[in-house]
Amino acid sequence: MPKRNAPGDVYAERYLAQRIARLREAKGMSYDGLASRMTQAGCPLNQSAIYKIERGDPPRRITVDELVAYSRVFGIPVEQLLIDPELDVDQEIVDALDEVRTYAAARANAEDRLIDAVERVRDMAEGSARAKRTLQDYLERTVVPGDYFKVLSALANTKGTKNG
Repeated sequence: MPKRNAPGDVYAERYLAQRIARLREAKGMSYDGLASRMTQAGCPLNQSAIYKIERGDPPRRITVDELVAYSRVFGIPVEQLLIDPELDVDQEIVDALDEVRTYAAARANAEDRLIDAVERVRDMAEGSARAKRTLQDYLERTVVPGDYFKVLSALANTKGTKNG
């Protein structure tokens, strides 16, 4: 009878255990809820087994069937479940920073367009009593009270603020 290998430190299993814990928590699943989903995915697993897998102390081996079921339950490719979860955190940070940069650029563009529009309205209303009445009537008729004061404030405070 062949001799069993001594248990080693298998990084992929440790990463998988960490990933399972993070995904379960992120999706608001209880151990029981994840166990139920694993059963539905064709791999019956009780909540204590999931707890032992996540905890990793003592280590509990993960079968190929369990790996495939976790992949189905979480909608993540098997390969991605096996990589270091910290790499995912790094990518999430980069993705969030990209989103911040995109929104910051959109906000700056919107602010420039707002200033242009306000200055255009102010220029049209300047020196014309009729245009001023039209502006006042429009604001009273179409803008909710809180926004009314924001628009008036914008008209009063944006002159010369664009581009420096």
